[in-house]
Amino acid sequence: MRPTATDIQVVIEKLEDGMHLTPDEEGFPYLIPDDNPIYWDCRLLDSNGAEVGIGHAKTEIEAAVLAWIYYWVPDCLITFDGLGEVPLVVPSTWRFKIRHSLSLEILGENMARRIIQEQNMRR
Repeated sequence: MRPTATDIQVVIEKLEDGMHLTPDEEGFPYLIPDDNPIYWDCRLLDSNGAEVGIGHAKTEIEAAVLAWIYYWVPDCLITFDGLGEVPLVVPSTWRFKIRHSLSLEILGENMARRIIQEQNMRR
């Protein structure tokens, strides 16, 4: 999955309109979830396979876009200066590794499965 120019532009506009970001435990951007305990983790890999960006969000696309933005504007948690410089096209050789970041320790395995199933049924 690769974010489109529209996906990138939408998240940039949300950030410029005041969407809240907070650092995760490693200091990477994370869109604050409301009451939804499920969020997505994205690792951005450049054309050499090196991990160059990380993003967390409530949706897969927003997580991917945040990883892309973080690569171009690493201090996006402090200032939104430079968001206009983020390219809207991702090179085809770059990859996004997306996964659920659902903590089974916090939720218990059965509840986690149920939440994931409900989330998948909504798609």
